[in-house]
Amino acid sequence: MIRRMHGFRSLQRRQLSEIVRFTDQHPMVYSPKSQSFVPLTKRQWDVARWNRCAPFYASEWMPMYRPIYDRVVEQCVKEVKSEEYPSFLDICSGAGEPSLSLAKRFPGAEIVSADLAATNIRVGKLRASKAKASNVLFQYADAEDLQFDSDSFDVVVCCLGLMYCDVEVALEQMSRVAKSGSPVCVVLFGPLHQLDHIQPFKMAIESQRTTPDMDLAPSIFDNRLAVEAAMKRVGLTKIRCEESSVEFKIFGNSWDKVWERGFGRYFDGWLATTSEQGELNKTLPEALENAKMVYFQTAQEKGFVVENREGDNSALFKFPRNTIITLVGYKP
Repeated sequence: MIRRMHGFRSLQRRQLSEIVRFTDQHPMVYSPKSQSFVPLTKRQWDVARWNRCAPFYASEWMPMYRPIYDRVVEQCVKEVKSEEYPSFLDICSGAGEPSLSLAKRFPGAEIVSADLAATNIRVGKLRASKAKASNVLFQYADAEDLQFDSDSFDVVVCCLGLMYCDVEVALEQMSRVAKSGSPVCVVLFGPLHQLDHIQPFKMAIESQRTTPDMDLAPSIFDNRLAVEAAMKRVGLTKIRCEESSVEFKIFGNSWDKVWERGFGRYFDGWLATTSEQGELNKTLPEALENAKMVYFQTAQEKGFVVENREGDNSALFKFPRNTIITLVGYKP
């Protein structure tokens, strides 16, 4: 039987809808002095984007990333000297992962799940309540400016979040709040061509562009060497790297339902940006519908679509090869 994430599928649709309405604000900052709207900074845009997509990331993508969270827990089991009362800081935790997975494995631990998006924190609290995880504290925090005392945590973790930050600044903050001798663990995506789950996404986006060859977020994929160099510059020692390949699954019994629950909103954001850049080869609604078709066709051609026999609890897509990189360094 496929395991479900803590509280994901049990979140009521009404609760998620309320969260979406809560965060669906005008993407501008109001200035009372000038009685006008001023453009958001890049950082504010980042927060607005993550707030908007948080419920869908939690319900669709985080269950798919379960194998990664399991690897993080395995790594932390190796690193923790005493399992009785360790303290963890999980940076860029989203809606509480791997924090809640760590809470299950270390019930006596003190775990801080920190994220920049308030909606992620709100969704995470709902999940923690469903999972009865009383040892997780959800905290608003900017990875580039952590408001925690120095030398506070036994383990500091950042899973699939460092690539959205100024890497060196965030690593410097993570090192600062770690106790002396404690590990700082960073999990990254491998090279783009070694990520099966990204291939249909990339093909679908490229098919809607006037210039199809697209360098899809180079800072997100295969940035191991840059991160490793930054870890050395901030003073982390005994740095080691581990590569592993994991299988991802997307759950559901209908591609249309999966699209409606989350995928469509991710494509909408990417295509809207492409449209603003003048690189969309059709209208936005047409591109969105066409991208949906291309994604499914590409997944079929590559053998990623699997037959469903168990209703909503079965896998709709299976991506067998996805390279994940784990970097661990120690604060002197």
